[in-house]
Amino acid sequence: MAKICKNCGSKIDDEAVFCAKCGKKIAVSGALPVPSDNNKSKSLGPDYATRDEALSWWNWRGRLNRQRFILRSLILTTIAIVVGIILCGGISFFITTTVMSGQDEDAVLGMIFLMLLCALPFLLPLSVLSFFISIKRGHDLNIPGWVVVIVSLLGASFFLSIYLAVAKGNEGPNQYGDDPLKYPGSI
Repeated sequence: MAKICKNCGSKIDDEAVFCAKCGKKIAVSGALPVPSDNNKSKSLGPDYATRDEALSWWNWRGRLNRQRFILRSLILTTIAIVVGIILCGGISFFITTTVMSGQDEDAVLGMIFLMLLCALPFLLPLSVLSFFISIKRGHDLNIPGWVVVIVSLLGASFFLSIYLAVAKGNEGPNQYGDDPLKYPGSI
């Protein structure tokens, strides 16, 4: 006998813990099933992350608690500030030496462009990692990753980051993985 989701009305598999359409947790008697390789995607959703995926910096799968989100954000911000200081110092140095030597403005613009081009290999991975940790933190609040990306791209990333840093995550497992508090001791 198939169940019906109380949230969206779609049909649900008897063994499912989350609705495949809306992601809402389905009331079941007893505890949630322990994830295993056989039933992970079947009963806990296709986005359910393993421990290694949840703790990895280099993917968007899984969940991050507030502490890990804040620590990772501070680490990435510190690296971005250091790169920014080096970049601004280098640009200032080249502008000063170019102007003092009497060269034209095209040489100054060329040096600025070259410095910005040299900064891209540092700033691009920082941006990607920033999206990854925001998506994982959103997953802890049961917010899909695409919502986090769109809100960030619309220019509200500061307000989104504040919300992600202060909002309490879901207790227990959700469709994105186990409770991140289950994995102590790692950033």
